[in-house]
Amino acid sequence: MNNYDIVYLLSNIFGTYTIYRFMYIFFARRVKNKKVELTSYILYFLTIALIYISYNVPIVNLICNLIMFFLLTLNYYANWKMRLTAVVYIYAILISVETITIIMLSILDFNAFSKGVDIELILAQIISKILSYIVVLIISNFKMLKTEYYIPPLHWTAIFIIPVGTLFSTFMLMTESNPDNFWQILISIAILFLINIFVFYLYDTLLQLYQEKME
Repeated sequence: MNNYDIVYLLSNIFGTYTIYRFMYIFFARRVKNKKVELTSYILYFLTIALIYISYNVPIVNLICNLIMFFLLTLNYYANWKMRLTAVVYIYAILISVETITIIMLSILDFNAFSKGVDIELILAQIISKILSYIVVLIISNFKMLKTEYYIPPLHWTAIFIIPVGTLFSTFMLMTESNPDNFWQILISIAILFLINIFVFYLYDTLLQLYQEKME
């Protein structure tokens, strides 16, 4: 595997969590079985990673993602129409964010400063995952407003700044660091992803507490 493949697989861990958050935008927080839900997301990540390593054919990746998305919806109580709608919307948003990211980076042409490292593709993979989560945060906030759950502006701002700060830090690491230090850069970015995941877990817990308070 090359550097891009490693980044793709690691960033997909964060991407899987983003999909998990997307599911809760479309479905109620009542799940059929929490353990089965966790297992299904782990299997999703492993399956997509295996398909990518084995085939890495765009159309195959697309079809498998759509099938796996639909299987993930089986964790939640919903009708078939809602399941299909969620799959289409989630995939459309993720693809749109990734496409926009690639176009913007192509315009900026970061590969001109990459010294042989395909920094554009690596940056696109990382940035698209972070931007996708920012989209989830924004949509989740609108949903909370509709259900009248009050989230203090300071809390929302703090949570929103985390992925934005990660995006800026990733950008600086990839553009200013020596390409020979790829593994040090990768470890730094992985740590940033972990910080995001733990902070967003606390954010989920906070939302549940506010929901209980409202009830």
